[in-house]
Amino acid sequence: MEGVAGRLKPAADAAGAAPADRAAIEKSVQAFVASQALEAARLTSVAWHAGQHDAGLLRLAAQAQLALCLQSYDTLGIADALPARVLALLAMHTAVGGPELTREHALLAGVLGYAREARELAKNLPADDPARAFIEGNEASLRHAAQLPNAAAETRYFLLHHLAHKGQIVAALEFQAKYFPSLGSELPWFGALLASRYFATTEMTASALPYATLVLLESNAPDKDLLPAIIVGGSTPEEEAALKLAVDALRDRHHISGEALIAPFEKALDARAAEQSGPLFGADMLRAFYRGYFYSGLDRLGRHYLDSLSWLDATVAFAMSLDTASSGPGAEFKRWYIDIAKVKVGASGNEPLLADLEGLKQLGSAALERSSMRLRKANRRAAHD
Repeated sequence: MEGVAGRLKPAADAAGAAPADRAAIEKSVQAFVASQALEAARLTSVAWHAGQHDAGLLRLAAQAQLALCLQSYDTLGIADALPARVLALLAMHTAVGGPELTREHALLAGVLGYAREARELAKNLPADDPARAFIEGNEASLRHAAQLPNAAAETRYFLLHHLAHKGQIVAALEFQAKYFPSLGSELPWFGALLASRYFATTEMTASALPYATLVLLESNAPDKDLLPAIIVGGSTPEEEAALKLAVDALRDRHHISGEALIAPFEKALDARAAEQSGPLFGADMLRAFYRGYFYSGLDRLGRHYLDSLSWLDATVAFAMSLDTASSGPGAEFKRWYIDIAKVKVGASGNEPLLADLEGLKQLGSAALERSSMRLRKANRRAAHD
């Protein structure tokens, strides 16, 4: 973002923006779901490049990327750059005289884990604002707002997020099927299912998530409508056959061998990122969003074998299925997972995890915190012995 602030116009200059361009961005922001939020973020960068340097555009950029933060799924801290960028955009919006965006600040505080601050800010919002109910955890108000015929996608996502994180998987499934079926073709639905920590769906969802990420990385996502079935399979023999053909075609297009998905994913991500540029939402932000989902899927599957099942054979098989690469987040993930697995089963001392704390640069703080937790457990066991 360096050098951007000096090119900003005061808030009063926003009236000169091209109405058609701004209307398209507003429409994508209001649509909220991740695919539309990505498009809105892209369009803000296009508008900025075209010379629309004003507070109104910064507001839209912040709202689009905040929608991505709210819908991200990141168990490793690999997408930490997303909320940091939103914070920067909000600060820039304020610096050029834009009106106070209390709602956005409150939601971002919640994303960043500052629950107390989020609730304090939410007190300034209207009593019937779904964002306030979401931040305060007011399920009754959320249900009322989300089940209205004209409820916004954001409001419905707030309730779905709330139900999933409370472990109310049946309620989440019923609500999504009745009120939000379109979310089944978006990555946040996979994130919501995994966030519920429902044992019976974890392995299926985590296994499907890397494939779903690849599907949505493709230009125009031709297989997007098949995503609801990718978790549980087709409901009829015909649907099951169509799903198998689509997955086989996807594997062929990306030259996937066995379960080695990391290299095909990173290649597809590079191709998509090459189309994304601009100081407001560039290739780095796009990579952060998609990598959060892809590697979190692998992480949840690996943890399911390692922690939930304590299944040594499955843990070893999963580790060996990960691609071999000399660098990048894929290489770091494989190294990190193997190191944690070795310590968990007693096949290694603490040295690899200690080295990971300094040597892993592309995994986020959440991954390193888990390494620290493993080390503390190992040290307690050693002291007890």
